[in-house]
Amino acid sequence: MAGTAPIDNNVSIIDCSHGLVCLHVLIRYADTRLITVWNPSIRKDVSILLPSIPFIVSFGVCPQTSDPKIVNITFDHSKPTVEVLTLSTRAWRSVPMNLSGPSLGSKFSFKQVVIDGVIYRVAYDSNPGSHHVIMSFDLTNEEFGEVALPDRLGGLTYVNISKLKESLGVIDYHDDDALHLVYEIWIMSKNGVSVSSIAKLFSVKVDTSCSYTIFGFRMNGQAIMTKCANGGLEQELVVYDPNTKIMNGLGIYGYISRMVNYTESLLMINYSDRFHYY
Repeated sequence: MAGTAPIDNNVSIIDCSHGLVCLHVLIRYADTRLITVWNPSIRKDVSILLPSIPFIVSFGVCPQTSDPKIVNITFDHSKPTVEVLTLSTRAWRSVPMNLSGPSLGSKFSFKQVVIDGVIYRVAYDSNPGSHHVIMSFDLTNEEFGEVALPDRLGGLTYVNISKLKESLGVIDYHDDDALHLVYEIWIMSKNGVSVSSIAKLFSVKVDTSCSYTIFGFRMNGQAIMTKCANGGLEQELVVYDPNTKIMNGLGIYGYISRMVNYTESLLMINYSDRFHYY
């Protein structure tokens, strides 16, 4: 089946870790979902059949073994089931989600971030008065955890995360006045998981007459954003410098839906080219 199965347009990027891009693929007419791990540097990929329809799928590379892992979470009557696949073994294993806090039975953000062998996602509840937390999954010991957000962030409607200076960045936005929105960028220290470990870095004020979104950050900490262009028909990629408070366009236009950090690697070099496992 390598290279022959038709796919529809439901192909999404889960994340990129250690030079490997992880894709979620829906096979047309077969109601089959695959996870494809692809190394574009050496042009090799492996596809894995998901054992069940996922609630959320995460991906990362174990820092101790350099082995890619796929984490599939499903929910049955609010009870989570977690399955982990290590690419070298090609076998799914059940892993307990030993959480009792808000993330158990919560909804999760679409975007994940991998920092130092730990996968992070925002967990939230749509009920009034709910408090956001950040759920973590350690790729080495395969244990879940929670990072508490400060009260200032935990109760907001919009909270997102991104990789920022090799640490976890937290983004929120709120109305400043009738004409402006303010994005606030926070950073979590690498070795801390308490409220005090999260500190505010800078803010970005934007005009509400144009739609803005923060997609990620440069290595120097500059925010990479999109803004509406050509009457709202497309987006322009721009960079905001927190030191000069100047926003510069990059001359890149179109529709931008996802941005990931990528570094070339030789992982999977011993795999057969375009070998697919079902």
